Amino acid sequence: MRDEHFIKFLYEATLEGAIPPTRDFVKKFYQIDKNVKYDDIDFDSAEKYARARLCEKVGNFKPLDKLNIFSLCEVLRFKCGHRDIKAGLDRFNRFLKSKKSLDEVKEKNVVKYLFQATLEKKLPITHDFYLKYYQLQKDKRLEEKYDFILLDEAQDTNEIMLDIFLDNDCKKIFVGDTFQSIYGFNDSINAFEIVETNHHLTLSQSFRCKQEILEYASFFLEKFANKDFTAMRSGFSGDERITTRAYISRTNAGIARFLVDLYKSDSPKEEYRLLKRVDSIFEPIWAIVYFKSSQFDKIPKRYSYIQDFNDFKELREYIEEIGDVELAQAIKLLGEFQEIEISKIQTLAEELYANKSAKNTITNAHQSKGLEFDEVILGGDFFDFNDMWQEVQILKNMEAISVENEAILSEITLRLRNKIKQKIKQKIKTLQAELNILYVAITRAKKRLIDKSSNAELYVECNDWYNSDVLILE
Repeated sequence: MRDEHFIKFLYEATLEGAIPPTRDFVKKFYQIDKNVKYDDIDFDSAEKYARARLCEKVGNFKPLDKLNIFSLCEVLRFKCGHRDIKAGLDRFNRFLKSKKSLDEVKEKNVVKYLFQATLEKKLPITHDFYLKYYQLQKDKRLEEKYDFILLDEAQDTNEIMLDIFLDNDCKKIFVGDTFQSIYGFNDSINAFEIVETNHHLTLSQSFRCKQEILEYASFFLEKFANKDFTAMRSGFSGDERITTRAYISRTNAGIARFLVDLYKSDSPKEEYRLLKRVDSIFEPIWAIVYFKSSQFDKIPKRYSYIQDFNDFKELREYIEEIGDVELAQAIKLLGEFQEIEISKIQTLAEELYANKSAKNTITNAHQSKGLEFDEVILGGDFFDFNDMWQEVQILKNMEAISVENEAILSEITLRLRNKIKQKIKQKIKTLQAELNILYVAITRAKKRLIDKSSNAELYVECNDWYNSDVLILE
């Protein structure tokens, strides 16, 4: 089926009510029929059902995005220390995002305890919790309301949503892009790699980006992706004016560094808008500052648990042990900038966060997903894919050497080879995840891309010529 036929099929199916309409669909429909009323459109979803079901049991509630260690301290402190609290939180979060029942969970005592504590409102109810609660119900009956269900962003769903999606007799449509799967850190799964479908249709034309930008993104997929892909063709049409810009970093620390440069520059600050919440950038920094100065009463609430550590060395060991990226980045930033600079940058960030009308946007790669800008500037903190690839090749060579020596030192080499295999597997997993993040960031650009990361150098080395009006590679 050709792309335009598939689009027409989806459009007509939505008009007939077979597929729940999205807000974007309504906007498009407005262009055709001005008589339709927005309030007449049905936006029911699994999440709305889930919240309604839970409200029947616990009453109205305001959901929290996620639990952190501080959330559990009140209900678990008397039972265990902070490391055990973190372990309990991890188990609970894994359960909430899995399709398992309570009886199928290993070490279920803490999970059952936290589940019941949430039902009794001793813990805040999160979005993950009420979806899990709904998934455990056996009488969802979606087929009574819908003939078709469409799962958008199917490459970034989770076990809960996929189980809800599949657990009915409706006809099902998956829509998404495998290479835009960027939430693996949040236990998302790629439904395209799990569910076998009856028909597979490829949408291979992009109306957002110029061809040069699509080719730039395809270059990295072609070189480093471990799965097949269809190169996108551009259907872009429009003028050449650059009216919207975005600075996209890989990390929050990259945003902080950009804000420092902006603060020191003569650029008009009112022309910039920060999308990332200010506290998510600066709270971990101040948590470290106040801990080191023993001002424990000033430590932000969600990091108050760190005052349990005896000294900064013990805190650093804990951060490395559990892989707390936010606190690790905070320590690194404090090594680069003084506290007075951080304070001034935070003031600037607060001003820019409220600056809703600015045309220049500051954000990170994850938050940029779904957005588009005339010009995108990629920060220098994206992973270097050539370096990562070389590391994988070195490990593969080490594995080959261990195989050759297996007859001489069988037991030692077997253990060594298993460790190397695990390292290779993890390196490739990280590379693919970071590749998807870069792909998403690149394809936010419509007309011009400026890449300040080390990956630009690799592209220049491999391409004799490129359109420097569209691609600016520094």
